[in-house]
Amino acid sequence: MRSRARSLGPVNPDEQATNDTPLQGKMIAHASTNLPVEQEVAWQLVTDGLGLQKWYAFGGAAVEPVEGGRILLSWEDGKAFLGRVEKFAPPRRFDYRLPQQANTKITDDNSTLVQYLITEAPDNPQHTVVTVREHGFEELAEQYTPREAFSSSAVAWIGAMG
Repeated sequence: MRSRARSLGPVNPDEQATNDTPLQGKMIAHASTNLPVEQEVAWQLVTDGLGLQKWYAFGGAAVEPVEGGRILLSWEDGKAFLGRVEKFAPPRRFDYRLPQQANTKITDDNSTLVQYLITEAPDNPQHTVVTVREHGFEELAEQYTPREAFSSSAVAWIGAMG
């Protein structure tokens, strides 16, 4: 994926207002990229197991495309993260919750919320802007060290989207 713009840190309030689900807390990992593909193709890259494997979860991925469904992201080093789909609204919104540790059952205090917003580029309908945000770091249980979890996620999103 090619990045046209990328950023880290708090999202400005105007940007939050365009999002169905409000972002919470001061630590928000945020990255955005402009892809030279139509919205439906970008949707497949973000919500389909084979699509996710091409650019992010290189060890494999699977998505049950319904709210409450499962999402599995794996890496070549054997780490696997089993999460839960929170929102599945084609072709624009996809949210899921993932635990911060590999091979761990998901709970509210060990996971963060990842949100994708997929929109047509305002200057070119043949291009799509994919924005990913991750938040909920402050709510993590103490053993997960919220600042370290945030830093790790921020680096991963910029690396994947850049």
